[in-house]
Amino acid sequence: MGAEDVKFRYPLDDIRTKTDIVELISTYVSIKRSGKSLKALCPFHTEKTPSFIVNEDLQRWRCYGCGEYGDVFTFLMKIENITFSEAVQELAKRAGITIQRSPAEGKWENDREKLLHINNAAASYFSQALLAAPHAMAYLHKRGVSQESIVKYSLGYAPEDWRALAGYLTSKRIDLRDAEKAGLVIKSDKGSGYYDRFRNRIIFPIQDVTGKNIAFGGRAIGDEQPKYLNSPESPAFAKNKTLYGLNHARKSIAQEDRAIIVEGYLDALTAQCAGFSNTVATMGTALTPEHVNLLSRYTHTAVIAFDSDSAGMSATLRSAPMFEQAGFDVRVLCMPPGNDPDSLLREGKASEFTRLVTEAMPVVEYRLKLLQDSSDLKSDQGKVEMLKKASAILADVASAVERDRYIRGLAQYHPNFSGGATRAEEQIRRDVDNQVTARGRASSRSPQMPRETAKPDAVKSRPSALTLAERCLLKAMIMDPIWGPKVIAELPPEQFATSQGITLASAIANRLAAEKGMAWNDLAEDLAGTEAADLLSELSIADSGPDITAQAVEDCLKRLKIHWKRQRLKDLAARVEQGEIRSSDEEFAEYWRLVQELHNTV
Repeated sequence: MGAEDVKFRYPLDDIRTKTDIVELISTYVSIKRSGKSLKALCPFHTEKTPSFIVNEDLQRWRCYGCGEYGDVFTFLMKIENITFSEAVQELAKRAGITIQRSPAEGKWENDREKLLHINNAAASYFSQALLAAPHAMAYLHKRGVSQESIVKYSLGYAPEDWRALAGYLTSKRIDLRDAEKAGLVIKSDKGSGYYDRFRNRIIFPIQDVTGKNIAFGGRAIGDEQPKYLNSPESPAFAKNKTLYGLNHARKSIAQEDRAIIVEGYLDALTAQCAGFSNTVATMGTALTPEHVNLLSRYTHTAVIAFDSDSAGMSATLRSAPMFEQAGFDVRVLCMPPGNDPDSLLREGKASEFTRLVTEAMPVVEYRLKLLQDSSDLKSDQGKVEMLKKASAILADVASAVERDRYIRGLAQYHPNFSGGATRAEEQIRRDVDNQVTARGRASSRSPQMPRETAKPDAVKSRPSALTLAERCLLKAMIMDPIWGPKVIAELPPEQFATSQGITLASAIANRLAAEKGMAWNDLAEDLAGTEAADLLSELSIADSGPDITAQAVEDCLKRLKIHWKRQRLKDLAARVEQGEIRSSDEEFAEYWRLVQELHNTV
């Protein structure tokens, strides 16, 4: 299917008109008004200062940090990692617009849509099965899950029967080969049939940020292993890019500017229902850079509240550096031994959990606490061993001020502390400095990979007066039909100042010649793939620069005309000097005319 077919079939203009770009983007990031602009932290790269701008009037967006830009279609494509066709269909569905498809395309446009449909059918089945399973309902109530929560989170139950779901899906005319791709059934190795993946388990539908059922998690009611069983990855579900409960938590995370991260479905569900609505859960203990990037759309503050057992602690230490590298203020909640968020909150200890969140430790402090808790601090030998390991931890701290703060706290454990705190601190500081020096030497001996120079968010070159004048002219030509013909008549496209300006001016001139409209989206399609696409996007979003008055246009036009004449004179002068132009040539007369004109403008 070619691009022309897509444009012909899909009512793109109708979909754009009926889709509010601010409402769409607000589904994924927190947008705040700043003067005339609507700003947000970019969902496509990690940043601390908002550089993502939304133009409400033109229904376009642009990030000045990473350079991404576009309209409602491109935003949904990038944020959901879907194709143009999928984005069009999704936005059309939201806008209540019916898309006419050819019979050859069939009922399903792609595998993802098909899997989502199958998952919806399975979710409905699991929900009904829970109502018919008193022991499963009793289990949830025993775990403190209310009927309201069961409905809100669409909880269900997978019967113990090996082929209950398979039979249901077959009755709905769903091909079990497709259900296998969704991870709901497994092909039998003893024949040609299929059996259910989930059996005798509480079912937690896993949803994306828009609330679509992309997978399922099953919690064993009895002693079955594993205790938790997830759907395998599919075109609809990527484990390393999904956080359970984010569709319910994202707004609270943005409002509170903090995310609480727990391990399991029940931890997240219980926490949200207890008032900690900014809580999400991982699919197990493994956090990934993709999870961090996902959360960075809403906040740069995270509290890791994994279980107090060794697996939870180890996972916390593995996860923390990813958050720190992404510019997060990451802290660790120290759970009481034997507890997890679910058990603590089911005991009615919401106030204690609030305190634990508030008192969550910086990662270094948490590492030192774990070290002290596992060390024999009653003997000098135990203290020495602990301080040696602590020095290695403090060598990772970049700030000398922060290191000193921790050193003062550790001095009391030094065997020579009785000789004075200052002496003990100096000896610990010397050990830490030796660790830092040793690491620097090891690093200098190791082959170094070339490091990419970071582009600071806040440092950007200021456009020249000439560039601003060109942008003013181009924006005037697009926004007001009066100026297009006038500017082109006095300043042909090839006489604009920059290559991007020349390309955009040429596109405008072509539309004027063909008597076509000058809509931003139409120009964007004309310029797709060219260097001027960036410039057009920037003009569509920018709310700064000179006001587009008649005087401003005249002044900008004059500036660009003078610039072109100077460039032309420079070129002719070089050719005259090289003998390429003779006194009898027309270009020689042009050369002297430009000399006189530019002299008179001074």
